[in-house]
Amino acid sequence: MKQQQHPLMLAFNLLLFLIIFVVCSTYSLTIPRLSPIAEWEKTDGDDDYSDVKTFYYNQTLDHFNYRPQSYEKFQQRYLINFKYWGGANNSSNAPIFAYLGAEEPIDNSPKTIGFLTDNAASFNALILYIEHRYYGQSVPFGSRKEALKNASTIGYFNSAQALADYAQVIIHIKSTFNAKNSPVIVIGGSYGGMLATWFRLKYPHLAIGALASSAPILYFDHITPHSGYYSVVSRDFREASNTCYETIRKSWSEIKRIASQSNGLSILSQKFNTCEPLKQINDLVSYLELMYASAAQYDRPPDYPVTVICGGIDGISSKKSDILSKIYAGVVAFRGNNTCKVNGPVNISETSEGWRWQTCSEMVIPIGIGNNSMFEPQSYNYESFARYCKKKFGVAPRPHWVTTYYGGHDIKLVLKNFGSNIIFSNGLRDPYSSGGVLNSISDTLVAVHTVNGSHCLDILGAKETDPNWLVEQRKTEIKIMKGLLSPKTLHPHSAVFSHQHHTIPSTTTKHTYHTHTLKEEREEGEVKAPARGKATAAVAGITEREREIETERENRRAGFSVATATRGCCRSQPRLHLAVLGRAAVVRELEERERKRRRREGELAGEERRRCRSMSRFRHRSSTQSSPLSFTTVRAVPVAVLLSPPELLSVAAAKSLLRRS
Repeated sequence: MKQQQHPLMLAFNLLLFLIIFVVCSTYSLTIPRLSPIAEWEKTDGDDDYSDVKTFYYNQTLDHFNYRPQSYEKFQQRYLINFKYWGGANNSSNAPIFAYLGAEEPIDNSPKTIGFLTDNAASFNALILYIEHRYYGQSVPFGSRKEALKNASTIGYFNSAQALADYAQVIIHIKSTFNAKNSPVIVIGGSYGGMLATWFRLKYPHLAIGALASSAPILYFDHITPHSGYYSVVSRDFREASNTCYETIRKSWSEIKRIASQSNGLSILSQKFNTCEPLKQINDLVSYLELMYASAAQYDRPPDYPVTVICGGIDGISSKKSDILSKIYAGVVAFRGNNTCKVNGPVNISETSEGWRWQTCSEMVIPIGIGNNSMFEPQSYNYESFARYCKKKFGVAPRPHWVTTYYGGHDIKLVLKNFGSNIIFSNGLRDPYSSGGVLNSISDTLVAVHTVNGSHCLDILGAKETDPNWLVEQRKTEIKIMKGLLSPKTLHPHSAVFSHQHHTIPSTTTKHTYHTHTLKEEREEGEVKAPARGKATAAVAGITEREREIETERENRRAGFSVATATRGCCRSQPRLHLAVLGRAAVVRELEERERKRRRREGELAGEERRRCRSMSRFRHRSSTQSSPLSFTTVRAVPVAVLLSPPELLSVAAAKSLLRRS
């Protein structure tokens, strides 16, 4: 591998470019890019990938329409590592780990996503890496220039199409390698983690489970407070050094003060050794904001970028240096001592172009800055953002589409009714964890989080220097995955998972690192986490209002009625009708009636038998009794009625149920 520059020098070549596209008439925050690894951790691609083979699938352009253009094809790249696979004919049906590519080429994925290669041998798993459409070599219309030409060609670039791509490739792989009975677990990190979650929900017949690392699926449509991301950034810096936190907090007013002077921008340019003279103050402010955010997002061992920056800021004597000199020292500590730091040339990569479109179309993550942070308050400005997107691409963003298509609101109430077999892993030092699922929703929707973890740290390769809490987090995830693939979980003759919820072994759901809530962690003194707003509180536990909503929904789902019946034990039997009642209300009423019935069992039983046997007595009662079937007429409604759908039961079914009661 050739000698590289300082590992932190490339930290913001991509991220700084994102500043450009969100700055229009009104300054607006960027949407920090979602990626399992930071820019400074990129490799040059000289590593040995001899175990990885490259393939291409003739992919359909548009899976959801039937226009002539929809049937056009493009070559989608995928990689396979066969080294650890037990084979399709193995009696254990060796699984397939499908890594869902995100907003970058998959060239480096076999190396960077070391969690797969570290553990594939223990599963005898085949490892599949699928590239996301419009990235890397998986580009429609013959070239990237044509693919991104206008809204007509780039309009096929969205997550729903990508998920359908993955489904097609997985079906193709299972067919090609005769792996029909090989269960599939999809894995993804960050945006890829969202895709893994959504794939399991949309294509449960293809994937038995999903590992979603650092997937902020709740950071849409105002579910998570806008200030969530930068609140965590501020907390990370404050925990590293309160002095550093205060210096950064005070620096913004100092930057403004100097910039307001006649030659202020020139002074700031010299102070921060910019590559090009500053033309506006926002160039410097945005650079620093993004530097702090990126350091917090990837604040992982052994370097811990937040500690590096604060070491530079705190390392200069207060008596000899002003606030901005300290800030610049933090920049040097993080970026290295190269000739210039700020406002330098930006490499416009395919990732920056692609992510710009995705955030301008459906991945609308509303990020703002609240009052209680080390940054200056700044509200989320959707109008400004939408104007830019409209001008750039000719289409406006759809800020509500993600929650409309995939869900997100009332996540605990919704997912536990139909979702299963998803591992939501997070590190609480990751700012995007504020939009993640931090607490288990059910026995098969499990949250695994670590207090000191960062963005996608768990799916990176293991190192000898890894702290024990990280080792344990990965062990927990592996244990859950093995539970998904156990004979008790899998159908003996098919890789398709049953629609029933299968309970993960209890030992995996009681682990210290993922079952306790943030409240419990604070009580144990393990983490100093600020309040994350109502949205996160809703994730942490079901509120009273949620319980009421859940009860109402259960009642509506359990509503039922019994068919009109004109022929019972007696020809003149009154019309049978049971009003639509909630299941909970019915059960309570039945319990009360049952208690009364037991006290009067002999009398009621004899009376009911006489009613049915005596035609004249029944006619007499029919003329004086109201038509709805009362609970004195049917002393106990069978369970089958309670579980029946709202449709009317047949006469024969009603008679049978009443007799069994």
